[in-house]
Amino acid sequence: MTATTTTGSRGLAGLARRHPEAVFLTLALGLGWTALTIPDVAGQENGPFLVLMLLVLAGSALLVTHWAEGPGAVRRLLARALLWRFEPWRYAVILLGMPVTTFAVAGLLGTAVVPDDWAAFIGTYLFMTVVFGFLLANLWEELAWTGFLQARFMARHGLLLGSLMTAPWFFAIHVPLSFTPGWTWSSALVNLALVLVLAPVMRLLLGMHYLDTRGSLLAVGLQHSAFNASGDLGSEGWEYVIALVVLTAVVAGIRAASRHRDRVTA
Repeated sequence: MTATTTTGSRGLAGLARRHPEAVFLTLALGLGWTALTIPDVAGQENGPFLVLMLLVLAGSALLVTHWAEGPGAVRRLLARALLWRFEPWRYAVILLGMPVTTFAVAGLLGTAVVPDDWAAFIGTYLFMTVVFGFLLANLWEELAWTGFLQARFMARHGLLLGSLMTAPWFFAIHVPLSFTPGWTWSSALVNLALVLVLAPVMRLLLGMHYLDTRGSLLAVGLQHSAFNASGDLGSEGWEYVIALVVLTAVVAGIRAASRHRDRVTA
């Protein structure tokens, strides 16, 4: 064995080749929690630190991918952000499913926040989803959670189990966000409960999109962003969590019906 080979098999890079998921989670959660805890402790706004956390997530995913599989794998991971060719109906589901379903749920509960100016609302929603949320945040977040971690889990364990295995870590990175300045134990527990409920459902919905679009992080990032942008459509603030459950069930039903139709045709 050469000295180069011996050196390359040691250290963090060698560990990443053997246990990429564990190394990624150690880096992402360790550095991510640090970035998000600083403003909580200092009583500062967390905006800049959210950006730092996103850089940590994406950077950890790319670095561990490089260590584990080489630069070619890094290029393939980044290329998934540009996979835009999938069915028009899926674009409709991704962009319109969450706001429409949230309005429906809030309407049934009598808590809908009806815009005074629909044109302004639609423009703001599309900007927050497609530009602000997607390009600046959720694409890079999902490059890590879906493109790196969940994709590996699903490849080994299938859609459902791979999604459920990702959910606890997705929940974990959001824990410090419940303790921003002005938090109370009541508000923190409510926020944590909501994230605990939505995490496995969100991972399942994003996993279905990822598999059905041949690995498009564009689809996954847009869906995550659309979810975030729908949070203010109900006055109670949790209507969009119920809407997420409904939308996930609808997509799962469409998926099951499509697979059944394919079997019948075959």
